[in-house]
Amino acid sequence: MHKRLETELPDKFDWQNLLTSLRDSFILTTRRKPKQLVEFLDTFDWRFFKASLCLTRIGNKYTLSDIYTEKIISEFIWRRKKEYRSACDLASDNLRKRFSQIQGPRAAIKIAELNCSGSNVQILNEDRKTVALLAEETISLPQDDSGNELPLKTILRLTPVKGYNAEFKKVRCTLEQLGLDRLAPAEPLILTALNAIKIVPCKYSSKIRTPLKPEQTILEAAVMLSTDMVKVMCSNEQGIIEDIDIEFLHDYRVTIRRTRALLTQLKGVFAPAESDEFKQRFSALGRMTNHMRDYDVLLSYRERYQKMLPPVLSHGLKPFFQSIVKQRRKEFIKISNYLDSDEYHTLMADWSKFLKETTLEQKNSHSDDNVVAFVSKRIMKRFKRIVRIAGKIDEYTPYADVHAVRIECKKLRYMLEFFAPLYEKNLSAPIARLKKLQTLLGDFNDLCVQSDALSGKVKRLTPKGARAMHTAAALGGLIALLSRDREEIRYKFKTAISDFISEENQLYFTNIFAGRMESGT
Repeated sequence: MHKRLETELPDKFDWQNLLTSLRDSFILTTRRKPKQLVEFLDTFDWRFFKASLCLTRIGNKYTLSDIYTEKIISEFIWRRKKEYRSACDLASDNLRKRFSQIQGPRAAIKIAELNCSGSNVQILNEDRKTVALLAEETISLPQDDSGNELPLKTILRLTPVKGYNAEFKKVRCTLEQLGLDRLAPAEPLILTALNAIKIVPCKYSSKIRTPLKPEQTILEAAVMLSTDMVKVMCSNEQGIIEDIDIEFLHDYRVTIRRTRALLTQLKGVFAPAESDEFKQRFSALGRMTNHMRDYDVLLSYRERYQKMLPPVLSHGLKPFFQSIVKQRRKEFIKISNYLDSDEYHTLMADWSKFLKETTLEQKNSHSDDNVVAFVSKRIMKRFKRIVRIAGKIDEYTPYADVHAVRIECKKLRYMLEFFAPLYEKNLSAPIARLKKLQTLLGDFNDLCVQSDALSGKVKRLTPKGARAMHTAAALGGLIALLSRDREEIRYKFKTAISDFISEENQLYFTNIFAGRMESGT
């Protein structure tokens, strides 16, 4: 079967003449299409687009379709006053599950919009069977500040109907005789919109993809990495201030940790005094966001917590989450105000200035070291430390010691991700092993943090009234269940740790990094 075809109509093209020519061979039914505003939505990190999906909104109707085939995947009508943002707000279980798999915790936000109007034509044979569909569509950008629309193009779309190939070819021949001989597969409408406003999809990533080179000095590489991390932080600031979704703060915090980890692990590269000062300033910034992130995590588990408890207890969680929402609001106001403050702008300006000037003015003990040689030494040192301390973890290890290993794993993973482009051998295998261990340690840590938060709330409850009793009972039940889950994770430590500190993995690290610790070659 033929694919839908498209061509851009030249200026002053005679649309009526085309219809007259088609009427010589076919029966036509024509319907004028009213102007519609089409909004295109995606998450900040382009999760729909990366899945080859397009989410559009026309009025209160949302449509999820394949970008390239235009096949409709899902549709729903949104009747709330506030725009659709989060998958958890969808009423249908199937829709909620589908959109959650795509969006995760991210919000759908408007990325582009177009005005579309024109005519739809059904092309019928003598038996009044539809053999093809023809559409004339005028596409423009909506009104700007001066009230004017910006016309982009008028396009002609020809869509075949299964089983009528001969008629489709005849329609196409008629179009070619009228000068429309450049019919080609249609460009997706979302690409037309993005190209018109000069937006490059998938440009944002929280991951660091700095194009380092093996011949660079460690100082040059460090400056490039740090500069790219400044860009990631700046990209997330407005999303935090507008409270669009919780991932803006998460990505922002991860970038702060990466910046601090880089400064910590590159001793002798940056000037010690300035390096220590910025570590302290970024550490204070990270601590300022701790409570809000903890509240975000607790609220993200609200539905799961309610399902964990029997109905007789779950209703006691409502007052708890109401208090979390209020506390989060206070933290949000504090952080959003700080991000808009002179103090914060000064921090970022000082850091950016330091990075711009540092390669010109600084000459520290390791500034001119080859990046590969320097990094290889630091990675092997960190890896050996993890092998030494991780092997001691078992189901009885105190939480503080488990947390210490988790922090060491984070630092090693940051180093591997920062400098992976410098190594010919793919680092995906050691990173995957490390990620598996990190995930367990992270889940264990989250359960500890959540249990502590719930225990703290129980201690602060006023021991009077049925409401307080119900809340205490619900929180007590949750603490018991989380403790059970935490202990189950402990038993999984052994396998993940054994895999990471195995002779095979130690040999893998040695082969990649040990031989490059001197010259970097």
